Amino acid sequence: MRWSILIASHCSRVESLSRLADSLASQLQPGVEVLVLWNRGRLSIAEYREALVSDARGEWVSHVDDDDRVAKDFVSSILGALESEPDYVGFEVEVLDIAGAIGRKDRKWRAVHSLKTKQWHQKDNVFYRHVSHLNPLRRDLALQGVWSGPYSEDHRWADSVIAHVKTEVFIPRTLYFYDFNQAASVRSQKHDPRKALRPVLPDGFRYHPDSED
Repeated sequence: MRWSILIASHCSRVESLSRLADSLASQLQPGVEVLVLWNRGRLSIAEYREALVSDARGEWVSHVDDDDRVAKDFVSSILGALESEPDYVGFEVEVLDIAGAIGRKDRKWRAVHSLKTKQWHQKDNVFYRHVSHLNPLRRDLALQGVWSGPYSEDHRWADSVIAHVKTEVFIPRTLYFYDFNQAASVRSQKHDPRKALRPVLPDGFRYHPDSED
């Protein structure tokens, strides 16, 4: 298996997961799997992400949040970058501030994920990230990172793994769309987890063994 796309999906986001699954299903190619851990919030997001990386079958792994979107050429672009077998694939991200938590409501921000960035920071209205869980990383390197904490688990993991990542192919265009909406976060929603039904996944997808019924 070449690449595992990992999705930790909360039971309150059935519609979002279905939308994302449809988008990815139309792009899937041989050597790519989508692994979904569907949960009712029993563990922390850090524990779910760690479990997904551990069970992935791909040589590279990357996460897609269940309420985000990817470009129409997301899979083909990443597979092209993996042909040279880099440690990491960088690309640009569009951040949509839906509720105005960062600045003006519905403003779009640019983010650059690349090893050329030495640390996570913001400059001139652009977010810069070195390693990000959203980008493909060799699985053996991803396993050396540490997932911890209920918040900012992605930042801590990135800082714990960056020293091991040496080579990169950077794709200079937007491949990922991050819809930032604090009001729709799992922590903010009042949802009865017992009422949600686990959706049926398209071909090429599989549920992680720890997914709840």
